[in-house]
Amino acid sequence: TNTFRGELMAKQKKTAVEEKVGEAVPRQAILLEIENVAFKGRQLLYDVVKKVLGNRDMDLSVPVFCRYCVHAPAQQFVPSLLKLASKTRLSEERAVADISSALKHALDGSVKVEPAFKDLIRIASERKVLIGGLSSMDKDVSVRILSELGLPDMGNSIFQCTGEQGDPQKANAWLQLAKSMSVMPSQCVTVTTSAAACKATVAARMRSVVVSDKFTCFQDFGGANVVFDSLDKDAVEAIFDLLNPTIE
Repeated sequence: TNTFRGELMAKQKKTAVEEKVGEAVPRQAILLEIENVAFKGRQLLYDVVKKVLGNRDMDLSVPVFCRYCVHAPAQQFVPSLLKLASKTRLSEERAVADISSALKHALDGSVKVEPAFKDLIRIASERKVLIGGLSSMDKDVSVRILSELGLPDMGNSIFQCTGEQGDPQKANAWLQLAKSMSVMPSQCVTVTTSAAACKATVAARMRSVVVSDKFTCFQDFGGANVVFDSLDKDAVEAIFDLLNPTIE
């Protein structure tokens, strides 16, 4: 009897192992801010706003940009900048339009992709990890830039949310992006560049890698799994290391 029971338990255990091996590996994804991770979008915005304000005899320091422009669209930060410079008689609408036009013109030029970003995309493609991105850019501009970055040619599926739905400061934006990719939040690793975006991904119950820049390096990234001051080889390794526990 004991022998039969032992053989039965061994058979059941073997069957369970075989079933587990046969299970499909969960879909995994790396979700990121397109313009601030793939290239230096925040630096580009600073240069554009500084030039537009300069044409109005106004200066823009890095501290002022960090305070008013990092987490808000031009429609919100322009009135604050005009008030700060005692230039409230100037047209807010015209300034916003000039910033939008100048930014689009700058994006029409050559966008310099971060070297490590190409490595991230290549490794993701090899490991069949999906890539998703949030972007505040217009969809047509975003699609063109993705093409310039070579993403559609990497053999990977690229998902994106743009405009208001692509606000990285909103947890729902990250959740909707993951949903559109049929990936559970627990199977996502996010790459963000600001405290607000980081906190949004934490609220969405996703693992978080932060790559700060000179405009956000002083912020509080509480809740992030790991923080880097640039997207380099170590950051890319950390991103995939965070994915590993879900496929072991």
